[in-house]
Amino acid sequence: MIMDRTAQVVPTRYKSADVRKQMGRLIAGADADDLLAAFLWTTEGWMLRYFFGDYDAQHERAEQENADARWHRLADWPDDLRPTPKAVKDAVDAAFLALETALNREKNLLREGREACRSAYLAMNHE
Repeated sequence: MIMDRTAQVVPTRYKSADVRKQMGRLIAGADADDLLAAFLWTTEGWMLRYFFGDYDAQHERAEQENADARWHRLADWPDDLRPTPKAVKDAVDAAFLALETALNREKNLLREGREACRSAYLAMNHE
């Protein structure tokens, strides 16, 4: 067992005496390999949360930009708020449609990247 009584990290004090006893037995039997395995497992989880969080944030930004683009499309505006000639309206609609298409592509790439990270992580743990 590795136990540093002066360490700042202490086990959680569980309400259940049975859980405390079981956790004490597990800690007492832990060796350097167990600690390294726990550290690696925790670090991998932290890394995945960090990377997926980044992908999720980018996906949310793409979704918001997509929603904003849809809202701004002149075709969606009421006629009384659209005092522009048809040619300008068509050009703006085309530009927003192109933006929406690009944003959808970005969302798909982010989704694919997230799935690639997930697959790579699963492959690392199932070799």
